[in-house]
Amino acid sequence: IAAADVVFRDRYSMLDGLADLLPHIAASQRFMPGIRMTRVGAVRHCQGSVLAEWTATSSDGRTLMTGTNVFALGSDGKIQSATGFAAPSPTS
Repeated sequence: IAAADVVFRDRYSMLDGLADLLPHIAASQRFMPGIRMTRVGAVRHCQGSVLAEWTATSSDGRTLMTGTNVFALGSDGKIQSATGFAAPSPTS
């Protein structure tokens, strides 16, 4: 679903290409077991840009974080870039 040269940015990472992204995903599964990211609501799409709301929950169902990802799609429909925006926590 992602282009070979996909770019991902969020508060914690700056990844360039599948060579960066795949080990990052594997590490998150290893070091944050049980945490699940789930899309919330419908995605919004306009001219190759997509907004998707999400929530991250712990294995016991507690909400750990929420946010929005912005995706840019290439002409082939694959993800060219993704930028994640975490919502401020209620205590910050």
